[in-house]
Amino acid sequence: ARAAASAGSDIPSAGAQEAPGIPAPDPQQDTGSTGEKSAIQSAREYLAISAFSKQGLIDQLVYEGFSESEAENAVGSISIDWKEQAYESAKEYLDIMNFTISDLTAQLVYDGFTSEEVTYGVDKAYHR
Repeated sequence: ARAAASAGSDIPSAGAQEAPGIPAPDPQQDTGSTGEKSAIQSAREYLAISAFSKQGLIDQLVYEGFSESEAENAVGSISIDWKEQAYESAKEYLDIMNFTISDLTAQLVYDGFTSEEVTYGVDKAYHR
């Protein structure tokens, strides 16, 4: 799993521009508890700075102090292409070190991506 970011880290502020592929918050979907709303905001902020698997993002939010339910609901409420997240994660890894296809596949599985997401991400990363 990725290293957890602390509350005062380099996470963009609430007014930061959304990363490509991450939809802006929908004011019409203003339901849920304060904790869930805060978890949604944190999830968006994490996705703006790094690629995550669905499970990896849930784990990160729980680590940050949200309940499992808040984290799952927050991540479930965000429309995100998890295959593209796998690709972005694969690119991030390849940018910092050399991975064999096998090692990159194992790393993405470890990060919580599904086998379908891993296959997509690795294939696209090696053919970019």
